[in-house]
Amino acid sequence: MTMGWYFSAWNLQYLLGGIISILITYLVFKKNPKSLAYKSFLAYGIFTCIWMFSVYLGRNAPSEAISREIYRIIIIFFNLTQPLLLLTLANIFSSKMKYLLALIPAIIFGLFTSWMGLYDVFWTEYGWAYSLQPIATNIGYPIVFGYFLAIIGVGYYLIKKAPHQFLKLKYKIILFGSIIYFIPLATFNMLMWKTPSVPQFGGILLTIEFLIISYAMILPKEKIRSSIVGVEPR
Repeated sequence: MTMGWYFSAWNLQYLLGGIISILITYLVFKKNPKSLAYKSFLAYGIFTCIWMFSVYLGRNAPSEAISREIYRIIIIFFNLTQPLLLLTLANIFSSKMKYLLALIPAIIFGLFTSWMGLYDVFWTEYGWAYSLQPIATNIGYPIVFGYFLAIIGVGYYLIKKAPHQFLKLKYKIILFGSIIYFIPLATFNMLMWKTPSVPQFGGILLTIEFLIISYAMILPKEKIRSSIVGVEPR
């Protein structure tokens, strides 16, 4: 669209969100680097950062061809943020390597969609945007929605099993952060694909979700007197 890199002040939400996510990820992880739950959160934070920076570059790319290649990366990493959040919650309950199997549907879908180029890139007043082709949405929507339901389910289970109000609050905050991110973002994405002029709030929403979940993860451990029976507090 232009000879050089495009710049939109609106897209700074992704750049700033990525910087905030890097800092918060480090602060949270160093609280308990030996915990598998915190290692899962580290991966969740890193993938979130990569997604944020990639979106910033993809929307401001100097040409459709360059933007399209950047969106290949975006599709892969974005599809793994939800599963990694699910993995973090699962490891809070019980740290098991077998939970990594939950990543498989997202990995396969992300790689398949990216490799096959099942998306379209188009220009908006806010820079380059993309939409998934019908074949990708028919496969991807059930997978994404499935992860969302799994996050709700695991979060609800943690809340019900937590023996103390402080732990219940911790898990409620994480669950709340997931919900206020997923529903608005899904709505804005569908609107964007139908009406390209609609402004996007993905960077803002993901940053808010990340801050809420990070806050819950670093709640003072000394306030937790006990955890789920047989599980060390994380």
